[in-house]
Amino acid sequence: MRNKTKAAWQEIIDTFIYENLNEAEKAEIAKTLLQKWNNIFDSFVKSYKKNKTLKSGSSFRRIRKYIFHDQLQFLAKTIEHNTTTSSISQEKNTETMAQQNVDDSSNEGDSQID
Repeated sequence: MRNKTKAAWQEIIDTFIYENLNEAEKAEIAKTLLQKWNNIFDSFVKSYKKNKTLKSGSSFRRIRKYIFHDQLQFLAKTIEHNTTTSSISQEKNTETMAQQNVDDSSNEGDSQID
C-alpha cells in the first residue's frame, strides 16, 4: 500500500513540476502540494463530521459546509470508523473500573485539608 501511495504522489508531483527546476525547487513544490492536500483533507473531515452530527429542533444551528465538501464525498468512506472489538473481557473491564472507583473514593478522604 505504501508503494502505491508513493507512486501516486510521485505522479501528481510530476504533473506540477517542470523539468527545468533543480532538486531543491522540486522538493519545495512537492512539500507545498502535500501540505495543501493535508489542509484540504483535514477541512473536509472537519466539515463531514460536523454535518454528520447535526441536531434538530430548537438547538439546531445551520453549519456551513466546506467549500469543496460535495466534490470530496469520495473521501467519506476513508474516514468512517470501523467498529472494534475489545481484547479485554467485559467482566474483567467492569472489575477494573470498579476497583479504580474504590481507589479514587478512598484517596479523596486522604486529600482533605483540616
